[in-house]
Amino acid sequence: MSAGDATRDSRTVSAGVLLIGGQACISYFVSGAAKLVSRSWRSGNALPGVMLTQTYGHAFAAKLASSTSVAFLFCWSVIVTEMAFPVVLIAPPSLLLLILSGFMIFHLSNAVFMGLNGFVFTFIGTYPAVFVLNLWTRHFLGLLS
Repeated sequence: MSAGDATRDSRTVSAGVLLIGGQACISYFVSGAAKLVSRSWRSGNALPGVMLTQTYGHAFAAKLASSTSVAFLFCWSVIVTEMAFPVVLIAPPSLLLLILSGFMIFHLSNAVFMGLNGFVFTFIGTYPAVFVLNLWTRHFLGLLS
């Protein structure tokens, strides 16, 4: 995108937006799909399993995850929301901002509770491209109001 901006080539900028926004949608969807086929995620055992580890664990999160119903609900919430992420392509602006804010909180929580700091800026950095891709998609489908 920067190369296209520097050379004033709108097609290169557009290709960058498609690549970055599209990759974000694919990444979230595939991550959710991988969890869906995982028995430990479907059963709710993944969360307590991770939160009790030395590397990614967190005492407070492990205590929350010790509740079978909380762990089950959380695991399925992650699966469903990640797989539903491509909805951002057609969501109206207010819903789009709500979805992206929710995922930003998700990544910030992962940074705090699991030490996965690198994902915060990596994924949130794609959101401007997701926003532009949303505008293009809604325009193409005639969904702009």
